[in-house]
Amino acid sequence: MAQQKKGLFARILEGKERSEEYARSTLPTNRWQLFWDVFKGNFSKIVKVNLLILLFCIPTMAVLYIGIRYRDGSGVLGPYNMGTAMGYPCPGPLLGIAEWNIVMTELLLYGMLLISMFIAAIGIAGGMYVIRNMVWTEGIFVGSDFWRGVKLNYKNALQAALFFCTVLLLCKTMINLANFSLIGAGKTQRVLLKISIGTSWTLIFMAALMTFWMIALGVNYKMNFLLLI
Repeated sequence: MAQQKKGLFARILEGKERSEEYARSTLPTNRWQLFWDVFKGNFSKIVKVNLLILLFCIPTMAVLYIGIRYRDGSGVLGPYNMGTAMGYPCPGPLLGIAEWNIVMTELLLYGMLLISMFIAAIGIAGGMYVIRNMVWTEGIFVGSDFWRGVKLNYKNALQAALFFCTVLLLCKTMINLANFSLIGAGKTQRVLLKISIGTSWTLIFMAALMTFWMIALGVNYKMNFLLLI
């Protein structure tokens, strides 16, 4: 009788054992179905955690906006791009000043970007931890889990972000120097400089992929920076 009562209460609480609601066929069978299942089940939490990440990325966006506007302005509005009083363009000695200004401006821009990563890493660390818990279908409290993620993963997120920004700084500097060197370069030199520019962009792309991988592994597993590299 006790077993029958236990079975009755189990059916009331858990539903029918063979109910279609619990059938294996209704469960996600691949990563895309799993993604959609997690997304639609946690949509409001995903919005909240993205707003938190965005909040801590405001300094980074401000640095990029101001730096890019200043770079573009220095290359367009400088007096070396203006005509003389007689309507003729500036003479040869001023050739390349705009390109050199861009070199120095972007060097400052990406240097400031490195500093802004100390704040952006807070959002990255907390956000990735909350998203990891979503994928693992754990109970989530966005606020508390976000700050717990910051405490556990800030170092990893900061190292990954600084790694990418350092590669970006070096490669963009090489690209800008190559563009500057293209002025007055011979045919062979131009080919080599173009190859250099392409190589630098490839390194930036690879560093971006590495950074995403380093953040994901750093959140899920306790791995040091050198091992992630």
